[in-house]
Amino acid sequence: MLTKNSLKIARRGDKIYPGFLEDLEEVHEVYLQQLNTLFNSAAKNAANLEEVKNQLKILNTSLDQKTKSGFNEIMMDRADFGHGEDLDCSELRWELIKASQDIRREFSCGDLKNFAAFDESISVRFSKSALDLRQSLYGDLPDARQIKSFKEILPQGFVFTYNRALAALVLQYAQKLILTVPQKTSHNDLRVFMQKLKTLRLLAEIDQSDGNYIFTVSGPLSIGDFPQIYGANYRALMDMILNLKSWSLRAELVIYEKKGILDLSQEKHGHLFYAALPTLETVVDPSTQIFIDNFNEKVTQYEISQAKEWITLAPGVKIFPDYLICDKKTKEKFYLECFPPWGEGVLLRRLGEVEKIAKDKRAKRLPRFLIAVDQKLGKKSRVSVVLGTSEYFAENGFMFSDFPSAVRLKKILLT
Repeated sequence: MLTKNSLKIARRGDKIYPGFLEDLEEVHEVYLQQLNTLFNSAAKNAANLEEVKNQLKILNTSLDQKTKSGFNEIMMDRADFGHGEDLDCSELRWELIKASQDIRREFSCGDLKNFAAFDESISVRFSKSALDLRQSLYGDLPDARQIKSFKEILPQGFVFTYNRALAALVLQYAQKLILTVPQKTSHNDLRVFMQKLKTLRLLAEIDQSDGNYIFTVSGPLSIGDFPQIYGANYRALMDMILNLKSWSLRAELVIYEKKGILDLSQEKHGHLFYAALPTLETVVDPSTQIFIDNFNEKVTQYEISQAKEWITLAPGVKIFPDYLICDKKTKEKFYLECFPPWGEGVLLRRLGEVEKIAKDKRAKRLPRFLIAVDQKLGKKSRVSVVLGTSEYFAENGFMFSDFPSAVRLKKILLT
């Protein structure tokens, strides 16, 4: 994961161009080899992170600081960290304080000046050298972690990894991202993409135009509530897009308080991110699976699963719900959409859409559409007022903490 220290871009007019690597020049390859050597040695000798950081400062390279920082951060991501001993450092600190008090009482003031004697007494008490004890005191700090293993990386693989990480970093400055995907894209690829959007609780709207699906995904800079959580989830978006066989995106960015546009596409930029198209894999979020298993165990009349299709609520209103619920006897289908703490705009818009359709006698009868709202969102003043006065939400909605409750959902289904 790259940080803002590695943000490398160029501007031409209103367009933003990330500093992607087409290939590694000699200066890049030399520095990459130095890093591979350093991290392999650190893993072999179980060096701690502080030692590695100090060595990184003195590595000789003519690379600019942002590129060097990016190389370093990529290599950090390829290292596995751990602690040298299975110690409860906070407990050790408390025990040392108590032991020190006891030992100080045993010495006279004159003897206390003899630190060697004091160190010896501490060492005897804990059966460890005073030096080892000092190093263990703060062994739970991040820089005290030891490098346990390291995955060396070859130049071509590094180019792809660096470019993907830089693209993900640049998108952290997005207010909005518009992704265009051909309708001829395989149904399975689109389904997996949408399920991942839902799992990460990224706010997205779907439209169709000129033979394409248009996904409008809210960027981290547009989120007023819990932006750090949303931004962390958003980092996965670029890899999700790269898993599609054909795509183009336009992102509206604000970097250093200046607006700009980022345009990327598989046709023009795909070669920067991979040698061959990756294979999409369906991965079910563990929390989602726990909820599904819990509901299906407790509520035998219905069966719930992750939604695999989007539904059309009305002309121009397409949504991809989180869950599909099926009545085992009648085969009637119900849909459930969950709204995270940062989903105020989407929730209010969705509620307005379903209420309008429900009141329109000419509209096609909707499948029952249920709404689950995170309590943190439901407590916001504007949202609280709307939910409290909404007849639709009173009949078809409920609030939840962290994850929907099987009991609450069952109660809604049976009313």
